[in-house]
Amino acid sequence: MKKLLKPLFFVCISACSMLFNVSAYAEQALSKPLIEQYVKTTAQLDELLIAHPDVEQQLSEAMMMDKSQRSALIRSMAIYPKVDDIISGQGFDSVEVFLDFSERVSAATINVEMKQTQNEMSLDDYIKQMKEQIAVMKKQGSSQALINEMEATINMQMNSMQYLLDIAKNSSEEDIKFATDNYEWLMQMLESTDEDSF
Repeated sequence: MKKLLKPLFFVCISACSMLFNVSAYAEQALSKPLIEQYVKTTAQLDELLIAHPDVEQQLSEAMMMDKSQRSALIRSMAIYPKVDDIISGQGFDSVEVFLDFSERVSAATINVEMKQTQNEMSLDDYIKQMKEQIAVMKKQGSSQALINEMEATINMQMNSMQYLLDIAKNSSEEDIKFATDNYEWLMQMLESTDEDSF
């Protein structure tokens, strides 16, 4: 299940550089040229973040937001004009258009991850194990602060996993096939991006 957490970070990446027009993002199946341009533009956004480290905390808070909340957060950032310059310069009409494409990439990747881990611990089993661990901590007299921290971490992980499962339902057969056929290459490309990027 730990593998499933990685793709979530890609949902919050902020821009894809494409040589195609905006309709290509919505109408074309995922392809290597699209992903390559996606990662290239993400690198431009990563450079922007290096100059604005304070933004990383805001981005980490955006991981569990829906698309409308994330776009509102991005638009509220002081660096948004620069972000918009990068996005519009690469053919996107809006942050929302980018987030839609970003979610397509995440959804396809998550589907492959789930197939690879289907024989591992289920979400229900994981929840049960974590609750048992908390019960042991209480019996051992662990501090309430430590228990609260553990419970908060578990809740965040459970919400993240459920969010991933929900995202995966939106993936098209074409996108899943691309991610399956090119999984290792795709992960290498995506792992080159900053987890705290847009």
